[in-house]
Amino acid sequence: MKVRVNGKINLTLDVVGSFGEGYHKLDTVMASIGIFDIVEVNLSDKICVFMDTRECDESNTAFKVAKICHEQYSIPPLKIEITKGIPFCGGLGGSSADASAVLYCVQKMFGLAAKEIARVAEKVGSDVSFILQGGLCRAIIHSCFYPLLKMVMNLHLSAMDLRRVQSIYARIWKR
Repeated sequence: MKVRVNGKINLTLDVVGSFGEGYHKLDTVMASIGIFDIVEVNLSDKICVFMDTRECDESNTAFKVAKICHEQYSIPPLKIEITKGIPFCGGLGGSSADASAVLYCVQKMFGLAAKEIARVAEKVGSDVSFILQGGLCRAIIHSCFYPLLKMVMNLHLSAMDLRRVQSIYARIWKR
């Protein structure tokens, strides 16, 4: 199964506390963007992940998703091929997007329940749940997302209209 998965951008980001162990409590507004990765998921004899043809190790988020799904939900081993379009380490949710794409494929291919998908997403990364849903939302606490607008926004960074973003931002904060 091959899917396209969009990245995200933080329109606002405030550090409002600490969870300890290097984690911070954040208050952020995130939006889906039109920059994307292509992720292909197929059955395999062992879990393996390739990013732009280079093999990844177990620290890769897509690998973590496949491993959790295999060990906890008896999903067969998967071969995952990622073609990057989201810049690596660019703060646009590329790793979370890849994990989200694998979860989406697992749900479609094997019927894993939405509740289980959410559990895996929470274990793997704080942006994974948002990217699975997409759109525009405010995240108040680590891994806890509150959808504000039920629309998918394919924002292109180079063509983003500042007045539109300010209008959306103003509506969010009036709630």
